[in-house]
Amino acid sequence: MCGNAADPSVYAHWKGPHAVDFREVLLEVVLVSDAALNAANQWESQMRKAESEDYVMETRFNCDQKYDAIAQKAFEKVQVSAVTIGTELKAPGC
Repeated sequence: MCGNAADPSVYAHWKGPHAVDFREVLLEVVLVSDAALNAANQWESQMRKAESEDYVMETRFNCDQKYDAIAQKAFEKVQVSAVTIGTELKAPGC
């Protein structure tokens, strides 16, 4: 949905517990390689089939974790573009 302004990306965000001082990890995959695009299409297809076109277009998947396991499986062999470790990291949300 970024048009020509930027390559689209997907993110995986993990919030750590008190035992790790609430550190967070944010993984980014830029959707430019065939592997990344195929993974995104597989994930999107599953969400469209189970939910609706609106669910995907309105990025409702950012508001729940119903399809995280499907995304994890689809992207498991896709190279990560960036890793950020810190606190109060910004990730796409609702």
